[in-house]
Amino acid sequence: MATFIDCGTNFKQGLDEISLLHPEIEKTYSFEANRYVYDLLDKNDGNVYFNMAVSDKTGFSTFH
Repeated sequence: MATFIDCGTNFKQGLDEISLLHPEIEKTYSFEANRYVYDLLDKNDGNVYFNMAVSDKTGFSTFH
């Protein structure tokens, strides 16, 4: 089972491209920190979406 982790999905432009190039990917975990962008995403495509950022630090941050 191939898994892809999208660390900043934005409006899924890169995710759509990766899906075309790698049809063997069965599961995708997508992270989008911008809550306004996250709310606009069509999340009914079988992928798992998180409204948070990926970092090497633990904690919270404010995005502007």
